Amino acid sequence: PNDLPSHQELEKMWDKGSKAGSGRKVRDDAYEGKIDPAKQGVNVDLSCGIFDTPFPFCKIYVDAIDERLDVEGFWIAGAAKERAALWEMWQRNGMDQNSHFAIKEMLVHKRSYLIIGEDDDGKALITVHSAAGIYAEHDPLTRKIRRLFHVWEKPETEGGPARATLYTKNYNQDYTRKGG
Repeated sequence: PNDLPSHQELEKMWDKGSKAGSGRKVRDDAYEGKIDPAKQGVNVDLSCGIFDTPFPFCKIYVDAIDERLDVEGFWIAGAAKERAALWEMWQRNGMDQNSHFAIKEMLVHKRSYLIIGEDDDGKALITVHSAAGIYAEHDPLTRKIRRLFHVWEKPETEGGPARATLYTKNYNQDYTRKGG
């Protein structure tokens, strides 16, 4: 394929993919209410002592939005067969639950990814991923993702192998990096 990355490009994508998701702990702590409300931009009088126990302001807002974004079906005018096929695909991929993970990741961590491929039977396979470990390269003209590099297995010990997948419009390529 002509869009296969050079060794230098591959190293750059691997490095950016490995570092993707930095800052997650701070955002997770804010979501869970483990950060002082004043540091979250909440203007309250703390002298009354009601915030001695962590209060998850962010979680309340994010969960309220997420609960209202349930997909309950698809509508395509005059296309009942296509609607049924879309709904079957949604259900087969467990998107009732997985879409909530994608929404929360997007609201708390700014990004989430749905990667669509084929299963062994040739049917659409949708997987939901956090932005951790993913580097997306965008086309500067269209702003669409041109290539997506997903570092999906990091070595548990120094010197162990790491694995990643490069996704493009026309193909996917798996990589293994020996020695981390």
